[in-house]
Amino acid sequence: MKIDWRDIAHEKLENKFKKITLKLINKIEKTIPIVTSNDKKIKQLHELRKNCKKLRYLLELTNYERSPNFINKMKEMQDVLGSVRDCDITINFLSKQKKSTIL
Repeated sequence: MKIDWRDIAHEKLENKFKKITLKLINKIEKTIPIVTSNDKKIKQLHELRKNCKKLRYLLELTNYERSPNFINKMKEMQDVLGSVRDCDITINFLSKQKKSTIL
């Protein structure tokens, strides 16, 4: 039996989309205060970036027209978080190099 995507109920897909979207938005909203209040929350910052990326891609797949600027803002936020992530990785790498050079 071959399964065709058109066989899946539209309402079921829409409900799943809403559920996943709301879950991602909630995760993002909960994480922002954590990472903005403590610069040591590197893992949470990375999770925030990944969740922003997931939300953006999900909205792009659906041709999200209600707020085209929202996707652009998500991309900007993702770019900034990516730069911060790169800095965190570089600092960690240099810190390890410094320790191994001293010994």
